[in-house]
Amino acid sequence: MTQRTIINYIKLLVELRLIILYDNASFLYVVNPKYVYKGSEINRKRILDDLIKNHMKYNIDIQSFLDIPLSEIEFPIIPDPEFITLEDGSIEIID
Repeated sequence: MTQRTIINYIKLLVELRLIILYDNASFLYVVNPKYVYKGSEINRKRILDDLIKNHMKYNIDIQSFLDIPLSEIEFPIIPDPEFITLEDGSIEIID
Protein backbone atom coordinates (compact mmCIF):
# COMPACT_ATOMS: atom_id res chain seq x y z
CA MET A 1 0.00 0.00 0.00
CA THR A 2 1.43 3.36 -1.00
CA GLN A 3 1.54 6.49 1.13
CA ARG A 4 -0.88 8.16 -1.31
CA THR A 5 -3.38 5.30 -0.84
CA ILE A 6 -3.17 5.64 2.94
CA ILE A 7 -3.76 9.40 2.72
CA ASN A 8 -6.80 8.80 0.50
CA TYR A 9 -8.25 6.30 2.98
CA ILE A 10 -7.64 8.68 5.88
CA LYS A 11 -9.47 11.45 3.99
CA LEU A 12 -12.36 9.08 3.29
CA LEU A 13 -12.64 8.03 6.94
CA VAL A 14 -12.61 11.70 7.99
CA GLU A 15 -15.32 12.56 5.44
CA LEU A 16 -17.43 9.67 6.78
CA ARG A 17 -16.78 11.04 10.30
CA LEU A 18 -15.48 7.65 11.42
CA ILE A 19 -12.18 9.15 12.55
CA ILE A 20 -11.50 12.63 13.88
CA LEU A 21 -8.39 14.75 13.55
CA TYR A 22 -7.72 15.31 17.24
CA ASP A 23 -4.46 17.23 17.06
CA ASN A 24 -3.43 19.22 13.97
CA ALA A 25 0.16 19.58 15.13
CA SER A 26 0.89 15.88 15.34
CA PHE A 27 -1.76 14.66 12.86
CA LEU A 28 -3.27 12.52 15.60
CA TYR A 29 -6.54 10.86 14.56
CA VAL A 30 -8.93 9.10 16.91
CA VAL A 31 -11.82 6.79 16.18
CA ASN A 32 -15.13 8.61 16.64
CA PRO A 33 -16.45 7.35 20.01
CA LYS A 34 -19.99 7.79 18.70
CA TYR A 35 -19.46 4.61 16.69
CA VAL A 36 -16.71 2.60 18.39
CA TYR A 37 -15.37 2.74 21.93
CA LYS A 38 -13.49 0.18 23.96
CA GLY A 39 -14.50 0.76 27.54
CA SER A 40 -17.59 1.36 29.62
CA GLU A 41 -20.66 3.18 28.35
CA ILE A 42 -20.21 5.73 31.14
CA ASN A 43 -16.66 6.59 30.02
CA ARG A 44 -17.78 6.73 26.38
CA LYS A 45 -20.45 9.27 27.30
CA ARG A 46 -17.90 11.29 29.27
CA ILE A 47 -15.55 11.42 26.29
CA LEU A 48 -18.36 12.38 23.92
CA ASP A 49 -19.48 15.06 26.36
CA ASP A 50 -15.91 16.41 26.58
CA LEU A 51 -15.49 16.46 22.80
CA ILE A 52 -18.82 18.22 22.29
CA LYS A 53 -18.13 20.81 25.00
CA ASN A 54 -14.61 21.45 23.70
CA HIS A 55 -15.17 20.99 19.96
CA MET A 56 -13.88 24.48 19.20
CA LYS A 57 -10.68 23.89 21.20
CA TYR A 58 -10.08 20.60 19.36
CA ASN A 59 -11.26 22.11 16.05
CA ILE A 60 -13.75 19.26 15.58
CA ASP A 61 -16.99 19.47 13.64
CA ILE A 62 -19.65 18.96 16.33
CA GLN A 63 -21.93 17.34 13.74
CA SER A 64 -19.61 14.31 13.93
CA PHE A 65 -21.23 13.36 17.24
CA LEU A 66 -24.87 14.17 16.56
CA ASP A 67 -27.59 11.93 15.18
CA ILE A 68 -29.52 14.84 13.70
CA PRO A 69 -28.39 18.03 11.97
CA LEU A 70 -27.36 20.79 14.34
CA SER A 71 -29.91 23.08 12.66
CA GLU A 72 -32.73 20.81 13.91
CA ILE A 73 -31.76 21.07 17.57
CA GLU A 74 -33.96 23.43 19.55
CA PHE A 75 -31.94 25.27 22.15
CA PRO A 76 -33.72 26.80 25.14
CA ILE A 77 -34.29 30.52 24.95
CA ILE A 78 -32.68 32.28 27.87
CA PRO A 79 -34.17 35.72 28.40
CA ASP A 80 -31.84 38.66 28.72
CA PRO A 81 -31.61 39.88 32.30
CA GLU A 82 -33.11 43.23 33.14
CA PHE A 83 -30.87 45.90 34.62
CA ILE A 84 -31.39 49.06 36.61
CA THR A 85 -28.88 51.82 37.12
CA LEU A 86 -28.47 52.86 40.75
CA GLU A 87 -27.85 56.42 41.94
CA ASP A 88 -24.13 55.76 42.36
CA GLY A 89 -23.90 54.72 38.70
CA SER A 90 -23.55 50.99 39.37
CA ILE A 91 -25.79 48.49 37.62
CA GLU A 92 -27.96 45.88 39.34
CA ILE A 93 -29.64 42.87 37.79
CA ILE A 94 -33.34 42.55 38.51
CA ASP A 95 -34.58 38.99 39.11
